[in-house]
Amino acid sequence: VSGVRQSGKAKLTSGEASQHTCSQCSTKLLVFDICFLICSSLKILLAMRMEKRITTLREPPNLFGWDLRNVANRCEFKFMENIIKQVLQEANQTPLDVA
Repeated sequence: VSGVRQSGKAKLTSGEASQHTCSQCSTKLLVFDICFLICSSLKILLAMRMEKRITTLREPPNLFGWDLRNVANRCEFKFMENIIKQVLQEANQTPLDVA
């Protein structure tokens, strides 16, 4: 055959392909399956960690009744101003025991 390089691999027909049970191919499929499961598990684990972090970051403002969605039309400056006013108001009302 001039001008065409033949590879050492034999071409399989569709009937032969379904019966092909090479140990190398089986090993490659097994490795692929394992990698796929690991990647899927890591993706789920990362999603769970991210959700936990988001929940943790939302807890402190919500613990004390502060929620940016309901305060000052979501303006962060006014939100912080309201928190500072309330903290100062409560700090000024607390009697200090100096004795």
